[in-house]
Amino acid sequence: MSRIGIGIDEGVLSGDVTRLLRDLRRIDPDLRREVPDRIKNTPGAQGLLADVRSRQPNQPTRGWHVGPSRKTSPGRLNWSPGRIRQQITLQFRSSRPRGAPADSWPVLRIASKNAAQNVFELADGGDSTKTTSGRSLGANLRSNYGRGASRIIWPAIELWAGRIEDEIEEIFQDYAKRVNRAAKRAA
Repeated sequence: MSRIGIGIDEGVLSGDVTRLLRDLRRIDPDLRREVPDRIKNTPGAQGLLADVRSRQPNQPTRGWHVGPSRKTSPGRLNWSPGRIRQQITLQFRSSRPRGAPADSWPVLRIASKNAAQNVFELADGGDSTKTTSGRSLGANLRSNYGRGASRIIWPAIELWAGRIEDEIEEIFQDYAKRVNRAAKRAA
C-alpha cells in the first residue's frame, strides 16, 4: 500500500489511518461510521471483488465433486461455484495489524469464507495425497492454475491495487478536508 498523507489542522498525518478514524469518531461519529462502506463501495474495490468472483472455475480438477453436498458426506469441501462466489467478501480494517509497517498497512482485504475455495487457492502440497490419477491434488492444481497462494486472488489484487490505493487516498483526503472545515467552523 502507498503512504497516505492527510493534513489535519496544523499537523500532517502520514499513513496513520487509526488516528484519523479516532479523530473522526470524536469530531463526527456519523462521518466515521460511513468510512468502511464508502471504501468497500469504491469502483476499484467492487471491480476487484467482481474480478475475483468471476475467476473462480466451475470445476478446478476432475474428480472434485461439484454441487451442494453428497449423501455420504456433509459436503464441506464440495465445489459449489455459486456458494463460493457468494462467500468471497471485502473486509475493512481500521487498525494496524501486528507486524505491519508503521506507515502502511492493509485497510481493505478480500476474504474467502469457503473451505473448498481456500483449499483450491492454497493447496501446493507434496505427493503424499495421491488422487486416482496418481498425482497429488497440489500437483494437479499447479499444472492447471499455477502455484498455490497466487492462483486467483493475488493476480486480481495486483491488477486492481493501484486504483484502489488512489481511491482510498482520495477518500481520506476528502475526510481530512471535511474535518478541517468542521474544526474551523467550531473555532
